Parts: sequence; C-alpha cells; structure tokens
Amino acid sequence: MFSRKLNVIILVAVLFLAGCIGGVVVTEDDDDSGNITFNHQFEVIEVAGVTGPYSDSYCGIYSFEECHILVISISNIGDDDLSIAPYWWSAIGDDGEAYSGSMKEGLSTISPGTTTELTLGFDVNNGVKLTTLRFNSQMLDSDYEWALDSTDIPSYDIVQSFNVTLNVSASNAEDDGDNSNCGSEEDVECHTLNVTVSNDGLLDFATNVYSWEAIGDDGIVYDGPDRDVEDKVVAGSTGIVILSFDVPNGVKLTTLQWDDNANSVNCTIPTY
Repeated sequence: MFSRKLNVIILVAVLFLAGCIGGVVVTEDDDDSGNITFNHQFEVIEVAGVTGPYSDSYCGIYSFEECHILVISISNIGDDDLSIAPYWWSAIGDDGEAYSGSMKEGLSTISPGTTTELTLGFDVNNGVKLTTLRFNSQMLDSDYEWALDSTDIPSYDIVQSFNVTLNVSASNAEDDGDNSNCGSEEDVECHTLNVTVSNDGLLDFATNVYSWEAIGDDGIVYDGPDRDVEDKVVAGSTGIVILSFDVPNGVKLTTLQWDDNANSVNCTIPTY
C-alpha cells in the first residue's frame, strides 16, 4: 500500500447540456505528475425545488426546510461495479453549508460500461440554493484511493415554503383598549399594533397568539397579546393582524416578532 501526497488538486468541469460533467482530476506532487481519472462521469441534468414531503420520502417534511431534487446522469467507466448509494453524495449550498442526501430514486449500483439516471433529494434550509454536487468515489487503477469529485449545479429558482414579511402600519397606546382585558390593570396601558402580513410562501401563516411577542424600549419581552384576526393568512395572500399588548406606563414597543419554533420573522415597530 502506498500513499501519494497531493499538493494541488484542480477539478476540471466541462459544461455539458444543462449541467457540468465531473470525473477528471489533474494532480501535481513532489515525485511525478499525471492525470488521475475517476471510475465515473456524472452531470446534473435537472433541478427542482419542492416543499415536502417529496413522494413517499421524508425529504422536506419540516417547514423550515425544502426538498431540493437533482436528477443526475452517471456513467461507470471503470472495470468494477460502482456504488452510487445516497451516502456517497453531498451538496454545497450558497450559504457555504454541506447538505447530505436524504433520499434517492434509482439504482444503488451500476455495472461497468453502463449509464443510468438517479434522483437525489436534499433537505435544504429555507432560502438556500444548492451550487455544487459532490460524489465520493474510487479512482481508476486504484484499489484503495478515494477522492471527492464535484460538479457545478445549474442555476435554478428556489422554493421557499416559509416566506413571510411583517409591517406595522399603525400603533397606539390607551389606558383601556377596545378589549376590556387589555390595559385594565393599574399602571398598565393597552398598546395596539396593526400588522400587515405578506405571505409569499407555500405554507399558510398561523396567527396563534402564543407565537407573537413584542420587545419594549425597556428591553423586556411582552407576550400573549389579544388578537383580532382570522386564524391564518393563507399562502400567496396578505392579511391584517391587530395585536394588543399590556405594557407598563411609559414603555413603548420597538420590535415585533413571531416564532412557532420552526420558523420566525420580526420587524421594527415605528415610533408612536
């Protein structure tokens, strides 16, 4: 068994149809130089982002993630069977994070001299786009040397299951709000916020009162407001949420936030 010290590894990607082909690595070392070829060639031929779960898998099952689907064409140019199981694959997002494959459709092994297509699914954080596909594979003429091959993923439109923005359009403070319970205690005022919710995602936005909080200029977080609105703002629509918080006299609210333990969003409250 011998080892080779690699000083420079240049991944050569050749643009082909919708994607780029991986498979060739050029190396230089202290002793000699030459071309080392992987026992495969592969390219991404189709990309799609979907909200989950995808098909019968668990890919994209959580609301804070999407299932990004890559259709790959891969050829075995070696002399032995080639394993293409999901644990050999990973992808890099434009956030710099590495994502492991969570599902695969297609063969797990391909014979020498054959080409097949497989579908890989990756759980990807909301708003992130995959840029590079990686495959950990054995190199030709080697029984034990493995290396990480990679290819560019063609640009595609991302899908965001959760895509919500908040805007406080009006605020006011009263000794007693329209709701008799708000501001009814001594030294407490009822601060009412008119909130515009723009839901551009694929999921409905739940307006449950326990998901709302507001931060005061005293640094304290105020929760459990009274609410005047429907139970949700459906996907692709805009709604108005009226929230009323019990706030001590002299305190003003500065930040509104919503968090359901899976997703979160916040906005600044204009001075009132």
